[in-house]
Amino acid sequence: MARLTRRATPAARKHPARSALAFAFLAPMMPANATAGDVVGTWVHESGQAQIRFAACGEAICGRLVWIRAGAPTNARVGDQAFFAMKLVRPDLWQGKTLYPEDGKIYEASMRLEGTTLTTFGCALGGMICRSVRWTRVRRDAGTEGSERP
Repeated sequence: MARLTRRATPAARKHPARSALAFAFLAPMMPANATAGDVVGTWVHESGQAQIRFAACGEAICGRLVWIRAGAPTNARVGDQAFFAMKLVRPDLWQGKTLYPEDGKIYEASMRLEGTTLTTFGCALGGMICRSVRWTRVRRDAGTEGSERP
């Protein structure tokens, strides 16, 4: 099978910064190359007191709590679904809903992937009260399902 390669245009070779700027401007308009699989896996909360596993649920992503440190100050329980119907809207941004365990209410939510950090955020009262949380991907030890605690 022949392999197609693309060579830089003379203008791109002459002005690489201009080409990079054009790409940065046009990239949001291009089809997303990232997939929902980018966030699939287990993530540890910035406090180190909980882990969530994101997985496909239909054509979206959902997140379920898989571990909570004993004595952590929360109403959440292992098995609670914390994120619902998170759909990819840009290569690094998902939008959907989240269950806030402290009041039992569901809010609009977004999550952004930047390298190995996933930031989830949601707002209430029309955006007057907002909160974000950083998550770090858990490294998996070979063949140790469920032993992903920090």
